[in-house]
Amino acid sequence: MPGRFRLAGVLGLALAVVLAVSCAKISTPTATPGGIPGETLTSHSAVPASWGNLVSVSSVPAYPELAQLWFQATDGTVRYAVVSLRTHEVLNAHVIHRGQEATP
Repeated sequence: MPGRFRLAGVLGLALAVVLAVSCAKISTPTATPGGIPGETLTSHSAVPASWGNLVSVSSVPAYPELAQLWFQATDGTVRYAVVSLRTHEVLNAHVIHRGQEATP
């Protein structure tokens, strides 16, 4: 009987070593060059009037507790702010600058 326990222990240890070695660390996502830059928020309870008019509100079914508020300034700059519907707080914001039209 002691031989069986020893064999089971060795097999268990070998299995643990194989599992530990085969695990790979998952890398954290990084921003890709050319991505949409973040906007610095001075307050998490309001958005600046300079962002322009609210033009749309959107949501994603996977995150029902969040909404995106889309704003457009007079110069065409578009910003969106992610708002928590649970805490009524602006969590983060991003800015999409409008470039000049390319001429052929």
